[in-house]
Amino acid sequence: MKNIKADYFIYAFFVIAGACVVFLCIQNVKQRDTIQSMVKVNQVKEQSLIIENERKYNYFSLKENGIEINKSILLEDSAKILFSNYIKSIKRPRLILRFSYLGCNACIDSALSKLKKYDDLQENAAIFATYRNKIDLFKFNTVNRITLPSYNIKEGEKVLRADELLLPYMFILKPNNNQIYDLFFPIKEEPKRTEEYLETIAEKYFIKS
Repeated sequence: MKNIKADYFIYAFFVIAGACVVFLCIQNVKQRDTIQSMVKVNQVKEQSLIIENERKYNYFSLKENGIEINKSILLEDSAKILFSNYIKSIKRPRLILRFSYLGCNACIDSALSKLKKYDDLQENAAIFATYRNKIDLFKFNTVNRITLPSYNIKEGEKVLRADELLLPYMFILKPNNNQIYDLFFPIKEEPKRTEEYLETIAEKYFIKS
């Protein structure tokens, strides 16, 4: 009798254990499928966001290319200089990187890291930034080892309407001309696109044939 009971308990134990294993396997498969579905959904959302952003950036690029910058904007480094005097002081085209401390830091870092790869551009580039004051801009440059000429523009002063996006953008300035050329938004999710833009700008304006 004792042996029958023992066999019964052993049998019951293995049945329950087997059922638990099957249940856990099923749950694991469901969880894996759920995770894969979530990843796919996130990928679709991310791609949709990139496409939507590209449309927005293309709109601003088309709308604001050739627009004139307000000549009375004050640029501040060690001293203050009117934008009108700045464009008189440059002797050749200048690539400008424009950003604000209120914007996307990862986007700014991405743009700067790409720009640092091109010596021809760094020799002919400058930063138009907006920080609370020029000391904060100096700190930013020191931390990030930036040696480009950098000018602070006070908060509330817009260079372009694109400033509303709070994202970095690049454009070309020409001597004695307050119009902008080749406006571009470096999207951090598309580094190849930024590299192609910088290579095109380098060849168009700065590399001697």
